[in-house]
Amino acid sequence: MASIKEVAEKAGVSLPTVYKVFSNTYSTSDNVQERVLAAAKELGYVHKVSAIKQVPTGRSKVIGLVITDSAALNGFYNFIVRELVNELDRSGYRLITMYTEKDTISERDAIEIMVDRKVDGLILTPASKERIEIVDRLITTRFPLLQLFNHVYPELDTLLFDDERGTNLAVKNLIQCGHEKIMMLSRRSRHNRAAGYRKAFDEMGLSFIPDMIKEYAYDNSVKEMIKQHITAMKPTAIISVSEGISVCTIQALKELNLGFPEDMSLVAYDDFPWLAASGISAVSHPFESLGKLASQLILNRVAEYPQTRGGEPVTLVLDPVLVTRDSIKVLR
Repeated sequence: MASIKEVAEKAGVSLPTVYKVFSNTYSTSDNVQERVLAAAKELGYVHKVSAIKQVPTGRSKVIGLVITDSAALNGFYNFIVRELVNELDRSGYRLITMYTEKDTISERDAIEIMVDRKVDGLILTPASKERIEIVDRLITTRFPLLQLFNHVYPELDTLLFDDERGTNLAVKNLIQCGHEKIMMLSRRSRHNRAAGYRKAFDEMGLSFIPDMIKEYAYDNSVKEMIKQHITAMKPTAIISVSEGISVCTIQALKELNLGFPEDMSLVAYDDFPWLAASGISAVSHPFESLGKLASQLILNRVAEYPQTRGGEPVTLVLDPVLVTRDSIKVLR
């Protein structure tokens, strides 16, 4: 039997749009509806609506998570989802996840679907710094919400990683090992890692080269660009931010016949198991702590809703740690 994703691809619409067509709550244009139903018929897709079993309290015992579709291939988010599933399961809750395009329209559609499915609370990673109307509406009703990694809505409980501190730790460690030509490779993002890079040089009384900070529009298939930047700038150390960029960096070094740490010192962001197995130093995030705190925060809001108006929003910032291994060469 075909999947709902295949129906969306066949009809040329987004996944949330297909859900809307099969929903009694939302309406779509006649043209869109005809395309979706025709695609479903051609593929033999039958939409099954399974009611969520209600507990005596009237709650669904389900928490929703909305994150961008790029996260599906990102080990960082896989760790987070795993920890959330484990922690919520201990409290008798289930987690359902929707991946969206990195835009506010897709994000809005996903949130609407989650609310329509009557989740008890919602965890979201805002797609941009732009507020969207449906979240503002949920805030007004005091619906249980938690935002991760982006402080778009000051009214909400928020969990952040101190990425500035993580980069600062890595750069200072490399400087203390004698490195001054340190290249940082990352995806363009809202995270304030560049500030931590600059701060480390200031604290160590050194000047940094702005062109040593390289940002890409995506984090996969950037190997050739990384090779060009290494050849042009000739760094002695690299900090690679994101799993995709770390993989491309290692491939680039191999093709340039540069090994680590003998030719190039290397520090990666996020301590994935394969980095540990390869002896690569890493900035490590406390995923387990995030899972516990995120579960506690959202379930506290669920327990309050709708009887009370709840307390003031909480913002918690989790500090990363630097795990040093064999990928850093001491120059002096």
